[in-house]
Amino acid sequence: MDVRQKQLLCYRVTSFSSRCVSPVFAHVISIVRHLHSFVKIVQMKVKQISKRLLISIALAFCFFLTASSLFAQEKSKDAPCRPIAPEDTANTPSEIRALPYCFPTTPVNCETALFYLDDLASKVQKNKFESVIVIGRIGKREKSARYNQTRLNSVKAYLSRRLPKDVKFVMATGEKAEGNAQLEFYVDGKLFNVFSFARNDVASCAGLG
Repeated sequence: MDVRQKQLLCYRVTSFSSRCVSPVFAHVISIVRHLHSFVKIVQMKVKQISKRLLISIALAFCFFLTASSLFAQEKSKDAPCRPIAPEDTANTPSEIRALPYCFPTTPVNCETALFYLDDLASKVQKNKFESVIVIGRIGKREKSARYNQTRLNSVKAYLSRRLPKDVKFVMATGEKAEGNAQLEFYVDGKLFNVFSFARNDVASCAGLG
C-alpha cells in the first residue's frame, strides 16, 4: 500500500469516527447533565419535605402538651386532695397522708413554692418515678418572657439538687396562660401540680435558685 492509499484510508477512518463516535459521546454528556439536574431537583424536594415534616412534628408536640395539660387539669378537679395546712403530725391517719396536696388556688410565694417543690422531690424519690417535666407559661398581662425564664431557671436549680440523678428532668416553655403566669409539673407524664404567680413575680428567695 503506497502513501496515498494510506492517507485515503486514514481519512475515511477519521471521517467515520467523527460521524459515529462524536454523536454517541454528545448523547452520553446529555444524559449525564439530565441526571445531574434530576438529582438536584430530588435533593431540593427532600429538603422541602424535611422542613415541612419538622414543622408538623413541632406543631403536633405543642398540641399534645396543650391537650395533655387541659385534660389533666379537668381530670384533677374532682380528684381527692388535702390542703397543705395543718402540717402532718404523728396522729395524721395514713389514708390522709396518702392523698396528694391540692393545687394552690392563689399565686404562690417563696415559702409555698419551696413546700410544693420539696413534696414533689420527695414523691419522685420515694416512688422511683422516672421523669419530671416542668412547663412555664407567662401571664396574660406580662410583657416580657424573661420572668418565665427566671422562674424555670430557679426551679431547675432547686430540683436539680434534690431529684435523683437518674430521673429525666425536662424544662419547656408553653403558650401564654389565660390568667396569671404558671408552672406546670408533670411526673411520669401525669399532671402533679400547677403553681400560679402574680404578675412579674418570680417567687425568688434565698433557698430557690
